Formats: sequence, C-alpha cells, structure tokens
Amino acid sequence: MLKKRNYRKKKNCWRQDIRKGEYLTGCLGAVGAAGLTALLFYRSTVAALVLLLPVGGTFLYVWEKEKLRRKEREFTRQFLDALQSVSAALNVGYSLENSLLEAGKEMRIMYREQDRILKEWNYMIRQMKMNIGVERILEEFSERIDQEDVRNFVTVTATVKKSGGNMARVIRQTISQIQEKEELNQEIETVISAQKMEFLVMAVIPFGMIAYMMLSFPEFMEVLYQGVPGRAVMTGCLVLYLAAFGTGFRMIQIEV
Repeated sequence: MLKKRNYRKKKNCWRQDIRKGEYLTGCLGAVGAAGLTALLFYRSTVAALVLLLPVGGTFLYVWEKEKLRRKEREFTRQFLDALQSVSAALNVGYSLENSLLEAGKEMRIMYREQDRILKEWNYMIRQMKMNIGVERILEEFSERIDQEDVRNFVTVTATVKKSGGNMARVIRQTISQIQEKEELNQEIETVISAQKMEFLVMAVIPFGMIAYMMLSFPEFMEVLYQGVPGRAVMTGCLVLYLAAFGTGFRMIQIEV
C-alpha cells in the first residue's frame, strides 16, 4: 500500500546518524535560502534575519526530512544484508543466537563502525554475552529502530522460536518480502524521479524570474520594494510560494 512516510517516531534514531558536518551544511543552506529570499523579495538585510525562521526553518525541515528518508532506506539495505547473513548461518545448522554472532562477523567486514546496522549488531552481541535472552534483545532492537521491516522480523522470529517452527524458512520469507518491497520502492522512485526534478525546477523558477526582473527592469521593480503596498504584495507572493512549495513537497513523499 502506498503511504506518506511519518518520521515523527523514528526520527531520533535516524538523526543520530546525521553527522555534525552534515547538519552544518544544512544550516548554511538554510541561512543562504533566507538571505537569497530577503534579497529578492525585500532587498533588505534586516529581512534576512526576520525570514531566517520561516524560510530557513522550512529549508532545514525539508533538508532534514530528506536526510532521514535516505538514512532509513540505507538502513533497510543494511538490514537486508544482515538477514541474509543470518539465513546463511541458519542453513548450515547454527542456532539463532549463533547465527546472529556469525552475522556480526560479516557485518564488521561489510560496514564501518559508524554505520547504524553495525552499531545495533554490536550492541546486541554485547547483550548476548551478558546472557540476556535473544527474544528480549530483538524486542529492544525493534523498539530502538521502530521500523516496519524490523518489527515484522522480530515478531515472526519470536513466534517461530516459541512454537519450534522452521526458523531458516521464516527468515528466507522475511528476506523475500523485504526485497519485494525494496524493488517496488525502486520502481516508484524511478516513476516519480521526473516529477521530483520538475518540482525542483519549479521551486527555483520564481527566484530566477524575480532576479531577471530586478536586473532587466529595476524601475518597474522599485515600487515593490518601497512602501507598505509593495512590501505587502511581495509578502503575499512569498506566502503563496511557501504554501505551494509545501504542497508539492508532500506530494512527492510517497513510498511503499
């Protein structure tokens, strides 16, 4: 089912993976967006400070939301690799606990220490060495990540472990479901990539038009930068632009 993503619950987890340098880049972009908007809409440095909250905040919100989406997609691919390692270990006769340990060895080869999957896997391994039950370990893992794929994996794993079912077969089915979901997500990305590009172009065009008018017809634009009526018109245009930008951004935030 297609749905719009909600990062309210899991944004804290993915936020931890956004480095300080990345946040600095986002903040600089927000300041730049506020400054450019103030220059083109008000031709005022004072307005840049006033617009830092609405315009800069909107830019930072959009930037962060896109970062969170990418971090979650990246983790899904990492988690899929981890499950494939667990499945391979189960197929050769390892127990679930030992399969998690074996998967951890492969994760250390495939990923860096700062990658989310390796952080979580190392933490789970430390818990196992403290003789904490695997059911509790996986449940806490699901609570920390709070992602649908992880929740499904933990739920079916706990059920099979209690009922004594075929763990290897269940893990393979889980892998297949995640792969199908990722393939569908990729197809959706391909379909809406053109719309995303159109959205970005349309978002830039108003700024380009105002800049062109300022350079080509400065006398005509002068009335919009002086007096209450002119500034009111530009403010109204800015409000409409932000509303249209927000609507367009929400329309392209569609995943499986």
